[in-house]
Amino acid sequence: MFKVWWTFTEEMNMKINSKQKNVLLIFLLLFLISFIYVPEIESVGDLTILVGWTFIWGIFLDIYYKVLLIEWFGLFVLGSGLFFYFKE
Repeated sequence: MFKVWWTFTEEMNMKINSKQKNVLLIFLLLFLISFIYVPEIESVGDLTILVGWTFIWGIFLDIYYKVLLIEWFGLFVLGSGLFFYFKE
């Protein structure tokens, strides 16, 4: 168990190159923008309709959390994939 933890920590102590820094910066900014620019829904009975995206301070309806979670998952997958793709 200790050997597995040691190899994991050694891999995480890798040096980050400039391309990886740019990927981290871009996807961190996209993640922060997703907190400001959120999906808005309108509920009509049992039907949920995605109205569109709006700024958080201009919300008149509810936030669509399912779309927001899918968006965050996609950002995580693409960001981590590009991060390890640019590994030297």
